Amino acid sequence: HFNGDTVMTIYLFIYIIGHLLSAVLIGFMLGWLRLIPAWAAWAFALTSPLTILLFPVHAIVFQDVLKYLICALWIIGAIPAALAMLTNKDLA
Repeated sequence: HFNGDTVMTIYLFIYIIGHLLSAVLIGFMLGWLRLIPAWAAWAFALTSPLTILLFPVHAIVFQDVLKYLICALWIIGAIPAALAMLTNKDLA
C-alpha cells in the first residue's frame, strides 16, 4: 500500500526526472565552462538519454550492450571532470 500511494509515486517521478536531468546539466555545465573537453562533456551528458532508452527495450543482448555503453560514457566523462577538480584547486 505504501509504494502505490500517490504521494510516493510523485516523489519517485521527481527523483527519476531530477536524477536523469542532473547528468545532462552537469555535462553541459562542465563543457560550457570549458573545465573539460567538449567530447567528455557530451559523453557525460549522453548517459541519461541512453539510460531512458534502456527501459523500453526488452532484448537482453541490446540491454547488455547499452549498459556497457552507458558505463563507458560515464567513465569517459567523469575522469576528465575528476582531473579538473584535482588540478584546479580554486574550483573547490
